[in-house]
Amino acid sequence: LVFILLNKELTKSAQSEKELLSQKEELESNRDMERSLGWVKTGINELYIRLRVDKPLEAIASDALSFLSGYLKAGAGALYLFEEETNTLKLLAGYALAKGETNRTIALGEGVAGEAARGKKPISLSSIPTDYLVIGSALGEAAPRSILALPLLHDNRLVAVMEFGSFNVLSALELDLLNQAAEILAIAISVTQTRQRVNELLQQSQVQEEELRVQQEELQQSNEELEERAQLLERQREQIYAKNREMEESGREIMRKARELEQISTYKSEFLANMSHELRTPLNSLMILSGHLQNNREGNLTPKQVEYAGTIKAAGTELLNLINDILDLSKIESGRQEFVYEDTHPLELCDQITRFFAPMAEEKGLAFSTTIEEGVRERISLDSQRTLQVLKNLLSNAVKFTPEGSVSLRIYNPDSRENPLPVAAVAFGVTDTGIGIPGGKHELIFQAFQQADGSTSRKFGGTGLGLSISRQLARGMNGEIMLSGEAGKGSVFTLYLPLSSPGSEVSSLGKTVTAFVPQAQPLRPAPATGAAPLLDDRDRMAPGDRCILIIEDDLVFARLLMERVRERGFAAVV
Repeated sequence: LVFILLNKELTKSAQSEKELLSQKEELESNRDMERSLGWVKTGINELYIRLRVDKPLEAIASDALSFLSGYLKAGAGALYLFEEETNTLKLLAGYALAKGETNRTIALGEGVAGEAARGKKPISLSSIPTDYLVIGSALGEAAPRSILALPLLHDNRLVAVMEFGSFNVLSALELDLLNQAAEILAIAISVTQTRQRVNELLQQSQVQEEELRVQQEELQQSNEELEERAQLLERQREQIYAKNREMEESGREIMRKARELEQISTYKSEFLANMSHELRTPLNSLMILSGHLQNNREGNLTPKQVEYAGTIKAAGTELLNLINDILDLSKIESGRQEFVYEDTHPLELCDQITRFFAPMAEEKGLAFSTTIEEGVRERISLDSQRTLQVLKNLLSNAVKFTPEGSVSLRIYNPDSRENPLPVAAVAFGVTDTGIGIPGGKHELIFQAFQQADGSTSRKFGGTGLGLSISRQLARGMNGEIMLSGEAGKGSVFTLYLPLSSPGSEVSSLGKTVTAFVPQAQPLRPAPATGAAPLLDDRDRMAPGDRCILIIEDDLVFARLLMERVRERGFAAVV
């Protein structure tokens, strides 16, 4: 009985002991749970404290990541901010990251962090390869045992992604802390982003408000200026109205003057056209008579008188050339010059020029040559008379202003860089080794009555009309004359003419281009004062006699011509 009682007591004591041990274990478990909950709560509170301060987004991310990495004893950490514009993750903060250990930008689905962002779920990895990530310190480096990528969501909207590397596998308690921290940090980042956007909008609004204020001030100033301008415009309008009336009156006066000038120009042209005959006739008489005296066939003149007659003839010739130049210039300036285009052989031009200028050059001891380069057409549509007139003028000047050396004419096809005309052209280059022309006077010499040396003591004579007439003739034929050279090194005058006449390609028939020329009023021949009636040979002619018909309204000149005809053994009929 005693044994039974003792056994019962021992059994009760063992049960009590077991209950006490169970209660102790439960108490210790509760204490561990309280400590764990306290650890989580403490971590969350600490995180709250760090996030409560108003900071920039980068500072919030850096402080939160540093705290969590240290609290969890993680070896490395990174926080990526999600950018909706580019749909990528951008590194915002890092913890213990070695240089080059992580990407600055990650696309959704790229790597562990990118995959966690795309799926909006945490991803935990263990047994990490040694070359995946290295956590280093001043004492050494090693690979982590686990990787955790945790998305930060706010209202199920992706805000950021945190990624940790740890030497230990994260426990459930640590994961719970991170999940709570992720919610808090997502809210903090969203609020900070919203605050930053609000601040940016506020700044923009302030800037816009300031700009609007400035614009309003500028607008007010502009309105005042516009009002002043309106008043000024009104005054100007009145002034313009008054000036318009004056201009209308001036315009009418100008039109009246223009009509008068046009009438005067017409009178001048008619006068020159009529006077050409009246001037040339007495000059021709003077030249014929002086030539007759210079010949001295009767031998009744002294050498001095013969010399005087030659001087009279030379002066008359020079005066006749001057009259011809003035008449040509007048025709060109009035636009009444006539051009006749026909097929012209360049070789014939060269032959005529050689026959005319070779003796002149030889007399001065100059070498003279003409060249037609390969490729020049055998026939060119030109006004041969005017072309020869221009070339003779250029060559005459070349011979005149070249004391020694050579004068040459070269006919060639200019290339596009040299050709000043808008169409294909043929070029006539007159080159001399004479005195040359200073560069500053290249345009001056083409003006009427101008020479390179315009002083009273100049060495060479002349009227200065030749080059002006030549350029006007060239332009009348749709061509141009260009000059190159410098003083003391000779000159090159080049005449450029189109290969075809105006309005056609190369033509086989002559073509005349004219302008309206008013018909001059016929002048009655002036009576030859004291002149006897002109008796010609019409009444003394026998069948078979050689006869020349003279048509001339000036009796004096007609008598001179009749005498010269009779001297050569012809009968004269006037």
